[in-house]
Amino acid sequence: MDDDYKDDTYKDFDDDHRRDGSRPGWLSSFLIYLGVFALIFAIAIGGSWFSGQMVSSGGAIAAAQSAGYTNVQITSESRIWPSIFAGCDSSDAAGFKMTATNAAGQKVTLTVCGGWPFKGYTVRYP
Repeated sequence: MDDDYKDDTYKDFDDDHRRDGSRPGWLSSFLIYLGVFALIFAIAIGGSWFSGQMVSSGGAIAAAQSAGYTNVQITSESRIWPSIFAGCDSSDAAGFKMTATNAAGQKVTLTVCGGWPFKGYTVRYP
């Protein structure tokens, strides 16, 4: 009788592992969903990063200069999700924050956004 009491007491002692070393069903499902989410997230970051690398900073500087700015200097680049981090459109692949001198001789900050493969550069004024 005492042996039965011990078995009932310790039967559910450790819910995370079973005596044979296997995991319960909910934990395996959770790990599968977590792995799928991580894979989708990695593909999204990788795709955004790749297309951002195809946009040149030289083209962004040339776009700012053709808009009438001089002494153009890039202060920061956003090549992953520039629509979130640089204030660009969702179709842009990279965003560049710049300081430049306008036609009136004032030092200004602006953003130049660039797309890939068929979208050019857009100069955005603050």
